[in-house]
Amino acid sequence: MKLLAIALENSANDHLKHILDGLNNLSLYGIFDKNINVQNKNNYCDFSEFNAMGFVQILPLILKAKRAIKDLCNIALKENIDKILLIDSPAFNIPFAKELRKQGFKGKIIYFILPQVWAWKEGRIKVVEALCDELIGILPFEKNYFKNSHYFGNPSFNALKSYFKNDVNSKKQIAFLAGSRKSEIKALMPIFRQLRKRFSDYECILCVPSFLKDSLDYYGDISEFKISFDTLGVLKECEFAYICSGTASLQAGLIGTCFCLCYKAKIIDYLIAKNLVKIKYIGLCNIIFDKTNNKIFHKEFIQNFDIDEMYKEFMQRNKEEFLEKSKLLRELLSGDFSKQIQQIIKE
Repeated sequence: MKLLAIALENSANDHLKHILDGLNNLSLYGIFDKNINVQNKNNYCDFSEFNAMGFVQILPLILKAKRAIKDLCNIALKENIDKILLIDSPAFNIPFAKELRKQGFKGKIIYFILPQVWAWKEGRIKVVEALCDELIGILPFEKNYFKNSHYFGNPSFNALKSYFKNDVNSKKQIAFLAGSRKSEIKALMPIFRQLRKRFSDYECILCVPSFLKDSLDYYGDISEFKISFDTLGVLKECEFAYICSGTASLQAGLIGTCFCLCYKAKIIDYLIAKNLVKIKYIGLCNIIFDKTNNKIFHKEFIQNFDIDEMYKEFMQRNKEEFLEKSKLLRELLSGDFSKQIQQIIKE
């Protein structure tokens, strides 16, 4: 079988690896992590070449993306690709799917991790439904938007099972997660350095993504922190965490570690997003709870930070209540997505 996959994010490549584990006799084409272990792979380019954040940073990639879409369509038709697997990244994947159909591609297009139409651009629903044969969401409420979509659980559920807390015991540690992109890190680290001064009796651990081991200069002065590349292990053991928005906040929610979300963007990106996005919260745990008629999951500090208030959130933590919310979140997100998607690809 010939599969063309588009995975432009770190998390998308993690999911792709799990899906590929159950597929044999496969030739893989597209954009993905060059280190993915598939015997027959034809990587158009490494996914990192398209890694950017914010409206401003994306602009220089537009011409490059247009060229890649044209080239990938040619590959799909020339190589007689059987199926297309699109993972997240609607700004790239929707135009790619449009061009595929325009050029006459008749094979199956599978879209996994659907566009966040519940936040903005609801008009994408009809477009995606018209272009793609199989739609697979990762949030329990997305079927309210994409009526013919599947929900097989959230990828984080199975990945984190061994880390789930079943009691409120913890070590005297505070975790700081500044995100995975340079812009996020540079925005949050000054705040985290101020916060760190409040925790003289605690071990303060700065969690750094493993792929940034050689980029610690992004973080500035980190002499007052213990550095760890084992984020999940730290989240399982620590007392509290300050977390940049993104997958890590969902991970902490599932694990059962009390945390608050901290997010700061470039002012132009923030103003654009504020006028376009139509959601109450930016943290996935809060969004899931809001959309499933549950109470707020955690506190969010957005754009402007009050160190006293951030420290107060730690002081007022309720570990028992947080663990109960975590258990409910696990129920909402349980499932094994990889086996189900493997079956869809094989069909």
